[in-house]
Amino acid sequence: MTSHRMRASAILFSLAMVAACGGGGGSDGGNGGNNPGPGPGPTPPPSGRSFYGYLLDEANNQEQVSIFSADSAIGELRRVNSVPAAGAAQLVGAAVVGNRLYVADFGAYANPTTGAPRNPGGLRAYSINMADGALTPITLSTYAGFNHPAGVTVHPQGQFVYTPNFEGQSVSAFRIDSNGALSGGTNYSTNYGGSLNGQNPAQIAFTPDGRFAYTANKESLSITAFSVNTTTGALTAIQNVPGGIDPISLAVDPSGRSLYVANNALPDDPATPAVENNPGTVTMFPINSNGTLGASTSYVADILPQSVVVDGSGGAVYVANSGANNVQIFTRNTTTGALTLARTVAAGTTPWTLGLCGNSSFLYAANAPKDSGGVTGFALANNDISRTLPFTPGSGARAIACTAVQ
Repeated sequence: MTSHRMRASAILFSLAMVAACGGGGGSDGGNGGNNPGPGPGPTPPPSGRSFYGYLLDEANNQEQVSIFSADSAIGELRRVNSVPAAGAAQLVGAAVVGNRLYVADFGAYANPTTGAPRNPGGLRAYSINMADGALTPITLSTYAGFNHPAGVTVHPQGQFVYTPNFEGQSVSAFRIDSNGALSGGTNYSTNYGGSLNGQNPAQIAFTPDGRFAYTANKESLSITAFSVNTTTGALTAIQNVPGGIDPISLAVDPSGRSLYVANNALPDDPATPAVENNPGTVTMFPINSNGTLGASTSYVADILPQSVVVDGSGGAVYVANSGANNVQIFTRNTTTGALTLARTVAAGTTPWTLGLCGNSSFLYAANAPKDSGGVTGFALANNDISRTLPFTPGSGARAIACTAVQ
């Protein structure tokens, strides 16, 4: 068994500490280093409309969901409240559909030193009060098929919830009941063609029409493509292709014609100095009409790219580089899907995940460190960052999700 395999099971969550302890800093060379960005700029007048943001962070070593509100024209996050996630080991992913919030808990590995047993993790569901953003727990899923969920994604039609099981070579799928609770859990293998080629799925993404899905399989260095039964939510693997070195995050453009993968290109031993100067890549795959992926093209990213999102217009792709403390802005050819690096902007310490909010008018980066974590936010315009928002403190931030504008 290779050293690559031994570190894969924990890398999603140990990486935050690696980067926080000096992981990379700024970069120079091809991307021009960390541009401080456009600055705050003039604040537009309030729109009178708002949205709510939900940040997974912690307080006093207790996992929690922090609630924020933001005016849809201004974008500055204002803390409303925090809800403790009692019994959670490590909250790692969040998704909103309508007035429901779903949160993934990675769980914890067995600790032979303390004797603590393994916690396989799970999903939590909350109801959102759209008047003030308050959360009410709906249910804590007791599904036995969880095996360290690495995130959570809602199907584009809003009927199903999916979580990749990082240690299970599978994706767990659930139906959303009328009250927001999850039912009918089923695991679908991320392996394809009888081979062990779907190990350590880290994220799942769907085409906008919901007919196809893709998982980034970190240990297998691959992408698995699925067809989706939009009536039952069932997944059927239809292809497995090389996905670059350490695929960790993926996103589909709004037209459903291109898939983008963040490859953080970690060396086998994350304790080596190479972690701090090893650039990753962004890999683009054209999506065929039958959901399979065409020949890929790779673009140079910065150190430890950890998250990738596509702008709502489809004209830009944003990449968070957790080891370089920045966000890269790529302009996107909406016909071919090709990327061109426009510039690089500082994004706080260890930007871990990205979230698009406010009808894709704002981009938020969750900063992972406990002592300097929080949210770095940006206003977007014309496929670029137009201004930087005030920093929002939050210890150990790992993911952010938002409601629609009200």
